[in-house]
Amino acid sequence: FTSRSSVVLETVEQDGVIKNVAAYITKIFDVFGMIAKEESVGFPSGGSGSANLETLVMPFLNSMADFRDNVRKSAREIKAGDILAECDKLRDDVLPNLGVRLEDKENEATVIKLVDRAELMKEK
Repeated sequence: FTSRSSVVLETVEQDGVIKNVAAYITKIFDVFGMIAKEESVGFPSGGSGSANLETLVMPFLNSMADFRDNVRKSAREIKAGDILAECDKLRDDVLPNLGVRLEDKENEATVIKLVDRAELMKEK
């Protein structure tokens, strides 16, 4: 009985069943919030996932920046200081908390960068 059990266990280990069961249990624990995770806000920088993240979010950030540029241009034409202030608030307060830096350039498109949130908070 003992030798047969060890043969079965070795076969199960070789097939990766134990690893798959452990992964499944870990996933279930995660779903129920039983595994502590570091809370993060904004877009992560660095690491292997950042290139994929940048590819994913940049089209949205570019659209938002283009819209903001158009709003700023129109607000300047009608001398709407409160609208310009809201555009600045988006750039200076909202987006840095999400790990996004906007750099306004005169007569050029806004430059968008994904930056570590903590670094942006230090710059404030």
